[in-house]
Amino acid sequence: IIKNVDLEELMELGSGTYGTVYHGKWRGTDVAIKRIKKSCFGGRSSEQERLVSLQCNFLLNTMLF
Repeated sequence: IIKNVDLEELMELGSGTYGTVYHGKWRGTDVAIKRIKKSCFGGRSSEQERLVSLQCNFLLNTMLF
């Protein structure tokens, strides 16, 4: 699990209905960080759990705000 404190957001790349994407750094490596709006889940934890289960080496972290 990647901790939020290990991510550095450098610049906002874009935003939309579901969240915002940032150019950032993780352990010195350039990454894209997508922050998904918590409101997208409408309180349905099953959707949130499915999204988190999709994490892999290329999806570094999913943070809800």
